[in-house]
Amino acid sequence: MGGVDANGWDRAYREGDDIGLWDTPWPSPELVGTVLGLGPAIGVVALDAGCGAGTEAVYLASLGLETIGVDISSTALAIAAERAAAAGVTLDLRLGDVRELPVEDASVDFVNDRGLLHHVPAAGRAQYAAEVARVLRPGGWLLVRGMSAGERCIPVTRRVVAATFGVDRFAEVRSSEYTMVGANGSRPGHIALLRRS
Repeated sequence: MGGVDANGWDRAYREGDDIGLWDTPWPSPELVGTVLGLGPAIGVVALDAGCGAGTEAVYLASLGLETIGVDISSTALAIAAERAAAAGVTLDLRLGDVRELPVEDASVDFVNDRGLLHHVPAAGRAQYAAEVARVLRPGGWLLVRGMSAGERCIPVTRRVVAATFGVDRFAEVRSSEYTMVGANGSRPGHIALLRRS
């Protein structure tokens, strides 16, 4: 599992490996806090990049945001569709690789990345950053959270975030260490809020 192996991710979701590790029954407190802090500045259209089973995408849609969820796993997207239906919200779910986002240019106000960057191989990070920059409108927001240590991830640190997203396309608003909390415990992580230039 890990990287961009769609079959591996499909298998993980079919077998329930996501439960308690990266899939939680609630949106993360840092997403909730960021969205509340941004208020109307968050805009109208949100993209959950690597949306998985859709917990955070459903939350964003419940706030009235037009929400696009992109994931490499068709199994995860099927679960996300079920969750959206159960919550009574609409999600625009798209199968795709984040290095080639199936999203129109400058069409998104807010991008949510919870635990995606730490699975993007180093060689693909520049392309992922270019894609996020392409789909975000000027002034749009990017929230990145990833593990800074762990055997099944590529650590995300302030240096990695800065090197990946650069200063030419994004301005750092906040960047710090934090604890990623899951249903089965917590892990050291890094969080960054960036704004599209």
